[in-house]
Amino acid sequence: MKIHRWSFNFHVSFFTIVLTGMLILIYKPSAASSGIFYVAPEGDCGGQTPCFANPQQAVDAALSGDEIRVAAGIYTGVNNIGGKSQHLYINKDLLLRGGYSISDWNVPDPEINVTELQAQVQGRVVFITGDTTTVTIDGFHLTFGDASGLGGHPYGNDSGGNIFIDKASVNLFNCEITDGAVPSDGYGGGLYIKDGTLKIVNTLFDTNEAGHGGAAYISGSETDIDSCTFTNNRTTMMTGPGPAIKVDGGSFAMNKSVISGNVAVGKAPNSAALDINASPFQIDRSLVELTVSSPGIKLSGNGYIKNSEIHDNQYGGVSISDGVVTVIGNDIYNNGSYSPYAGAGLSIDGIWDLTANIIANHIHDNHHYYANSSGGGVYVDTAIDGLVSLIDNLIENNWVGASGHPGFGGGIIINGDSVILSRNRIQNNTAVGWIDPLGNYLGGQGGGISIKGDALLMNNIISNNHATFSGSGLSITGSAPELYHNTITFNSYADEGTGVYVAEASSSERAEPKLWNNIITNQLVGIYVKGDVTNNVVISDGILWYENNANTGGTGTFFLSHEYTGDPMYIDVAGNNFHIAFDSAAIDHGVLTNINSDIDKEPRFGIADLGADEYWAPGILKHLFLPLLTK
Repeated sequence: MKIHRWSFNFHVSFFTIVLTGMLILIYKPSAASSGIFYVAPEGDCGGQTPCFANPQQAVDAALSGDEIRVAAGIYTGVNNIGGKSQHLYINKDLLLRGGYSISDWNVPDPEINVTELQAQVQGRVVFITGDTTTVTIDGFHLTFGDASGLGGHPYGNDSGGNIFIDKASVNLFNCEITDGAVPSDGYGGGLYIKDGTLKIVNTLFDTNEAGHGGAAYISGSETDIDSCTFTNNRTTMMTGPGPAIKVDGGSFAMNKSVISGNVAVGKAPNSAALDINASPFQIDRSLVELTVSSPGIKLSGNGYIKNSEIHDNQYGGVSISDGVVTVIGNDIYNNGSYSPYAGAGLSIDGIWDLTANIIANHIHDNHHYYANSSGGGVYVDTAIDGLVSLIDNLIENNWVGASGHPGFGGGIIINGDSVILSRNRIQNNTAVGWIDPLGNYLGGQGGGISIKGDALLMNNIISNNHATFSGSGLSITGSAPELYHNTITFNSYADEGTGVYVAEASSSERAEPKLWNNIITNQLVGIYVKGDVTNNVVISDGILWYENNANTGGTGTFFLSHEYTGDPMYIDVAGNNFHIAFDSAAIDHGVLTNINSDIDKEPRFGIADLGADEYWAPGILKHLFLPLLTK
């Protein structure tokens, strides 16, 4: 049989390639073949090879993509690789896993087999660098790092006490990052990252400290934190941001995490435990609590916080300053503020272009009682080109002011224009005032709401609020808000029982509120309008009065149209249910407006009812709209 030369050459070449590959496999070192390296104290790996006595030796021997398994023990000492002092220097793709025992290298258990890398304050614990480097660190305690004198921040400041990451992609899983430190002008006591990618899961940051970002300082990075805890961290510089976390640029996401008991030195009201300036940012199902000497959260950028709990933070709960921010479905409570201007529960203080959407939150039992206290539940000071909307919130039992500290806006204070309040329940809030030695009445204004801007209020229930001196329900100062379909009822405090109190801001800034289709009942005075300094004016079209000692008061000017008197027939006054019954005097007395739904998002058809609630017989809406929904 004739064999073609090309066929013979092909088979020989193929055989040579296969044989060469087999020889390579045979003579390649077994460790490189497996890609697994082992580390145990004193280099005793129970027979596994290659075995090393410390992690740096294994990292140096490994190739990019290899895995390093580390047995339980405390690994100490630092090196000078890269010209800096650290326990572990990494510049290649690696997977490091702790939590092994020398008798079982297959299944790690970091809780039982504690694996600690400790720098003993002689340098950082871990230094990771390389813009194409990907490193996973799983199941370690990283402790007692100190970045003093090591620099790292763009301005030369020391940074990254326990972990320093430069441009790399890093995963931290099941770790404890504790007792890391940088000087008071430094950044990131526990962790510092710039221009990288960071994912942290099921990891504890505890007792770390820095001037900026006590536990972590994150700069220009893509960050994802899931199921982590940040406790007992602190900033050591006056007004230093982020005792727990400071985020400066990049994107940020946090889910199912706890930030608790973090401290800012020197009562720094701008040093929020979680300080975020990122776009986008996302915070979901997390807890921020017990922050000392600073607010719980400060938000700037484009993003949201939802389904989270923010409570017992000393200088307030949540602060928003810039960007497009949504706060939805959170429980914000028992925050107590000592800052002169920030609301205790939620502070919205825009500078230039802030859009804030505050939706379906429970904001309650917050206390703001420093000098000129403003906004026990919510403080709003709008930006020049901003818009703030509060929709479907329950704002209750908040307190502002104290003896010697005049309070304004127990539930909400609004400074500035472009604010919308829709479908909120604002109840049982208090604004406390006092009389100074010269006999001046200070504070005690706006138990439910204090308005000092041209806000828009639609379909709100404002009930059972209290103010020491003026406007237990609502005070309006030197502005022209518009009120559509609100129910203002049962607001009183001792001898002050005014539903709506209207006054000038100065002799040249009179108030001119406009009201359409409101219910104002069960108060000493329904609407009181001052007129002794300047002629304040109230314009109302469509109003139901009932059981006020006086419907109107004061020497200001009223223009009232379509007034009605009768029982609104609230469903359950004791239970704060101010929906109306079928025989309410509010039914079918509204004037025409462009408000097409009520506090429950139910439609208003034909002649609207007065107040926040549009009466519908039980089941009638389902009967009317079910055929449309099933088509």
